[in-house]
Amino acid sequence: MDAYTISTARSRFFNEDQEAPSAFTTLGWRGAVLYRDCHGVQRMPRILWDAICAATRAHAWRICGYSLLGEDEDEEPCHLIAAEYEKFADDKSNPAIESPVWVAYDSSETWAVLADTDTTTFGCASEVATAIDGYLDNYGTSLRKLTESDYGPAEEWSYLESVLREKAP
Repeated sequence: MDAYTISTARSRFFNEDQEAPSAFTTLGWRGAVLYRDCHGVQRMPRILWDAICAATRAHAWRICGYSLLGEDEDEEPCHLIAAEYEKFADDKSNPAIESPVWVAYDSSETWAVLADTDTTTFGCASEVATAIDGYLDNYGTSLRKLTESDYGPAEEWSYLESVLREKAP
């Protein structure tokens, strides 16, 4: 759906209720949580970005960010941005450059990223997560390992567990 704004995209993909059993609105999703300030405007390491692109074959992402609105203005719809790691920060139409909080997803809506004020939460359908973990395994990591390298053992954080959704091997 092209008409998402950041508010509608955020509520479409992410369940931000403190008591929610999952961080995602779609059953069966899992993902990773990253400390966003370690990863530049992309808000995730290059290896995860490349894994998302490889697993989903997405060449463009829809990105929405917050902006200052006048009294009678509506939020901007998401922008279609080329999924190129190096060019992401240079694309002047990219809302992520101006907005500290943004949401990205592709047209299949089988994955989404929420770059919030302190974390980046990535989530996707189970089969996409399996493909991403397969890609990441070639580099000795996984969605769980990326999360735990930024935050420590996931078992200590209920939010992390609600994102990872799988038991540690």
